[in-house]
Amino acid sequence: MRIRTATLLLFCLLSWNAYSQDMRVEIGADGRADSSYMVTWDSANDCAVLYRDVSVATLPAARVQCRDGVAKAYYPLKDFAEAQNMTIWAAAATPDGGITIAAILLYGSPGEKHPTVKSMLLTYDSQGVLRKLWDVDPYHFHQVAVDRQGNVFALGDRRDSTPDMNYPLLIKYSPKGSVERELLLVKHFGGDAAVASDSPYGESGLFIQNEQLYVWLAPRREILTFSLDGELRSQVSLASSLNELARSTRAKLVQILRFSANSSGLIAQVRVWPEAEDEKSTTAMVQLSTDGTKAWLMSPLTEVLVPGRFVGTSRSRKNVFLDARSGIIKEY
Repeated sequence: MRIRTATLLLFCLLSWNAYSQDMRVEIGADGRADSSYMVTWDSANDCAVLYRDVSVATLPAARVQCRDGVAKAYYPLKDFAEAQNMTIWAAAATPDGGITIAAILLYGSPGEKHPTVKSMLLTYDSQGVLRKLWDVDPYHFHQVAVDRQGNVFALGDRRDSTPDMNYPLLIKYSPKGSVERELLLVKHFGGDAAVASDSPYGESGLFIQNEQLYVWLAPRREILTFSLDGELRSQVSLASSLNELARSTRAKLVQILRFSANSSGLIAQVRVWPEAEDEKSTTAMVQLSTDGTKAWLMSPLTEVLVPGRFVGTSRSRKNVFLDARSGIIKEY
């Protein structure tokens, strides 16, 4: 069994390394009470997007780095002098090399029991200048995506305790900031738990690939695709295929770490949680059919991320990975 696993792992590594392109990004913390970066690959604009929470305005909260290798840093907390800190939930590149950020800003004095909290969408140009600001309260957006025309798609819930079940979980904004479409009414998805961030199946996701918008609702284990005009094209449940994958690997749960789409359909990096409590979890790359009926391992189950942390797919539908130790992004 060990020989077979080692052989599969070697074959996997050789396959991944066949078409590699490298780009180094700065992902570490600065040592000043801030965190390291979250990293995603923006498929629509083909750039690496990095973001983190900050409480010091002179520290960059986000970076965008495209194929030219030039990293652009953004300091959004500088534009909100009275805010204590900024929590960034998601970010996406814009067509002009800028960035759109979904952020929560905390105001008031340190230790204040009920500080003011503001939920915002912020768009910066490539020079770091704040160009658009949406105060989106009571919405709290967990995910954002920006298409090549500058339209902003935002997925999330509401922070208020509203009895209204007609509000949308997904909103499309025009480049000028007006609401273009309201999609995924919460009443059709069993409440706002459809986008909850504490799902055992992973985090929900939102990305653009091949001129389509993909919405991954992790708690429901559903993937929805839309045209960029907001027309629903498909709604597919992955529950049965992921359950079958868990059964075949003797696992109690398959958790999605990162979801995307490639030329063969849907692709994900998963964490497999074993039934036995004394066994360690493992990870693998999984390919899924477009109709959601089949899921199969593309690599052997290992305790380490091979060939790195999956961060998305490129515009050409190649798989993009991050080596978290070296900060090198590779495309295969």
